[in-house]
Amino acid sequence: MSGGSDSGEQLLNLLHQRLVATGEWNTLLAELRTLLGESEWETQLRDEAEQSIRETMTLKLRDFLDRNLEDA
Repeated sequence: MSGGSDSGEQLLNLLHQRLVATGEWNTLLAELRTLLGESEWETQLRDEAEQSIRETMTLKLRDFLDRNLEDA
């Protein structure tokens, strides 16, 4: 890794330490949790996953039927 990457990591560590020391880290964490909860991202992710599964299942069913109905 380059020296710039190490320098960036050191800066992030210092920032994190300062945020923890001042209590700002917990404040930011609580605010982020609130915003994520209000955004309903879990519901959106679940809905997208379910839709993706439905599409995949439909494709597999069509493929299965196509292969097996050709011989019938």
